[in-house]
Amino acid sequence: MKGAPAPAKAVPARPVEADERTLDVVEEPSLREAARVLAEKSASLGRTYALVTMKSEDRARVLKAVGEVPGLKVSCEGEGRNRRVVFTPDKLAPLPKRSMLPADDDEDDLEG
Repeated sequence: MKGAPAPAKAVPARPVEADERTLDVVEEPSLREAARVLAEKSASLGRTYALVTMKSEDRARVLKAVGEVPGLKVSCEGEGRNRRVVFTPDKLAPLPKRSMLPADDDEDDLEG
């Protein structure tokens, strides 16, 4: 008779990300200004932007800096190292035709 199966190992729970809006942080003027410029640009151009590789304290500073920018929704998305601040304008603008990739593939031009 074989021994009883080994008990399943408990998987450690992931640490829960703190909501950046609840963190109490000291304001940093240069980050505040840069975040406001990006937020206003996002709202006026209708483009979605994201800030990545930031500490939770810096994400909290950005959220507090751009909270009053009209025409914009700002949120934090992702987990761990992939967590980011996302600027989403109320009115998204389509990309201009000239900046879109061509529909055909240019590989045929490279042969021969």
